[in-house]
Amino acid sequence: MAEEKKKKLADVFSAGSTDDEKKARHEAGSIIAMSAMLAGGIFQALWMIFTARMLGDRDMGLFGPVISLFFMLSNLAGLAIPQTIMTFVSYHYETSFDESLKFIQDGMGLIFRLAIGYVTIVTLVALGLGVAGVVKWENAVLAIVLVVSVAFTALFWGMSGVLNGFQRLDLVSLANLIFPIGVFFGTFLLIWIAQKTLGSETQWDVVFGIGGQGVGSALALIVSVIVLARLGKFHVKSLFRLGANNGLYVRILKFGGVTAVAMICTTMVQQMAPVIVRYVGMKYMLFGPTAAVCESAIGHFSTAMMFGLVTMLLAGVALALAPAVSEAESQNRPDLMQHYYNSALKQSFVVIGIFVLLFIPYAGNIIELMDGPEFPASVMQPLGMLSVFGGSGASLLFVIIHLYIGLKKPATAAIALGAVLVLLIVITSWATIHFKSIEWAFAGLIISTWSGIIALCTIAKYSHNLAFPFKSVLQPVAAGIPGVLIALFLLPKTLPFVLLGIVIIVAIYLFILWLFDKMDKSKVTQLPAA
Repeated sequence: MAEEKKKKLADVFSAGSTDDEKKARHEAGSIIAMSAMLAGGIFQALWMIFTARMLGDRDMGLFGPVISLFFMLSNLAGLAIPQTIMTFVSYHYETSFDESLKFIQDGMGLIFRLAIGYVTIVTLVALGLGVAGVVKWENAVLAIVLVVSVAFTALFWGMSGVLNGFQRLDLVSLANLIFPIGVFFGTFLLIWIAQKTLGSETQWDVVFGIGGQGVGSALALIVSVIVLARLGKFHVKSLFRLGANNGLYVRILKFGGVTAVAMICTTMVQQMAPVIVRYVGMKYMLFGPTAAVCESAIGHFSTAMMFGLVTMLLAGVALALAPAVSEAESQNRPDLMQHYYNSALKQSFVVIGIFVLLFIPYAGNIIELMDGPEFPASVMQPLGMLSVFGGSGASLLFVIIHLYIGLKKPATAAIALGAVLVLLIVITSWATIHFKSIEWAFAGLIISTWSGIIALCTIAKYSHNLAFPFKSVLQPVAAGIPGVLIALFLLPKTLPFVLLGIVIIVAIYLFILWLFDKMDKSKVTQLPAA
C-alpha cells in the first residue's frame, strides 16, 4: 500500500503534458507545500515560544529587528537568482532540458561565488574592526554569524529554485520542512550555550540565537543536495564549480536583478516595521519614560509581528504558482494561467481566513499561552489582531509577486513593491511618532500591503486579462462569520472555553467552505445539461 501511494505521488509530479495532469500537479504541489510549511509551522511556533521565553521581552526588542535584518539580507544576497532559475527552468523544461541545465549550472555558480565573497569580505572587515576596538566584539561576531547564515540560506534557496523549476514541490517541501526544524533546535541549543557560558544578562545570547538560522539553512541545503542527486537528472557536483559558465550570466543577472528588487522590497515590507518601530521608539522614547519600558513595548510589537507572519506558509502557494504560470505563458495558454491564478487566490484566502478568524477573538490568549506572562493577553490582543491583518497582506503580496515572476514581468512587481515599501516607511514612522502608540505602528504594514495587492491585481486584469476571482474572498468571509460571533459573544475567555472556541471556529469554517465547494461543483456538472 505504501509503495502504491508513493508511485501515485511520483506520477502526479512527473512531467505531464495534458491539461488535467498539469492542473493536478499544480494543485498537489500547492497542497503539499502548504502542508509541509504548516507542519514546519509547529516548529516555528515552538521556536517563537522558546526564543521569547529564553530571551525575555527586553532581549526580544533586539532579537526581533536583527531577525528582520537577516531575512532582508538573505533576499539581497541571492539577487533573486533562485527565482530566475525556477522561472527559466520551468520555461524550457518540456521543450529543451539542456537549456534548463545551463540555467541551473550558471545560476548556482553565481550564488556559490557570491556566498564565498560575502563571507570572506564581512569576516575580514568585522575582525579588523573588532581588533581595532571600533566595534564591540559582540557586534563583530554578530556580523560574521549573520553573513554565514545568509550565505547558507542563499545556497539553500538556489537548490530549491532548481527543484521548483522541475515542479517537484514534493522534494522542495521536504527541504522546507527541515529548515524550521533545524532553526528551532539550533536556536534553542545556541542560546542555551551562550547563557550558560557567558551569562543571560549579556547580549551574547542574541548573537548566538541568530546562528540558529544558519543551522536550519545548512541542514536544508544538505537535504536539497541529497534529493536532487537521487533524482538523477544531472551530476550535482557540477553546481558547485567556480569555473562553470554557459554564457548565461548576463541574462540571469539582468532578470534576477529586476526580480531581486521586487523580492528585496517584499522582504523589507515583511520585516521593516520592527526596525522602524525600534529606531523611532528608542530615539524619541515614545512608549514609556525609561529605556526598559520602551524596549518591553517594542518586544511586544516584535513578538506580535512574528505571530502575524505565520501566514507566510502561503509561500507554498507562491512556489507552485510561479513555475506553473511560466510554463503556461511559454505555451500561450491564458486559460491555464487564469486557472492557476484562481486556484492560488482561493487557497490563499482560505488559509488567511483561518488565522484571521482565530486571532480576532483569541490573539492575546494564544500569545500569552505560548510565550508566557511577560506577554499578557490584555496587551497582546490588539497587537496580535492587527499583526495578522498586516501579516496576511504581506503574505498575499508575496503570492501575487510570484504571479508576475511567472509572467516574466518582474519590473512591474518591482515598481509596485517599491511604492509599497515607501508607503510603509512613511505611514509607520508618522503614525508611531504622531500617536505614540505601539498599536498604531501596524498602520503602515496594513495600509501599504493591501493597497499593493489591489494595485497589482488591477494591473493583472488590464495587462494580462486575468480576472480577479471575488468568490475566493467572499466565501471565506461568509464561512467565518458564524464561528467568530459565537466565540466573541457566547464563550468566556477562560482557557477551556478558548480551546473550545478555536475548535468551533475552525469546524464551522471548514464545514461551510465544504458546502460552498459542493455547490460550485454541482453548478459545473449541471452547466452542459442546462
